[in-house]
Amino acid sequence: MSCSREGRTAETRLAKLTLWALAIFVPFETYASYVFAASGARFLIHPGYLHSVAGMALLFAGAYDSLKAWPRCAPGLMCASHA
Repeated sequence: MSCSREGRTAETRLAKLTLWALAIFVPFETYASYVFAASGARFLIHPGYLHSVAGMALLFAGAYDSLKAWPRCAPGLMCASHA
């Protein structure tokens, strides 16, 4: 399966934007969860934080896989994580 150059460029831009957004979102989400819990490391097991961590892991995996895979299109995991 081959990708068009335009499709690959859009996919690469989306993957890079995803990684930049994660670099900004992760510290803010961690801090906000810490303040919300107001009691040390208990926020690490809060269901809302665990849900965010799972989403961030999917976003990172999708973006990494998309940037790594040059000859074929790989937007599936990244699109699933955005859904």
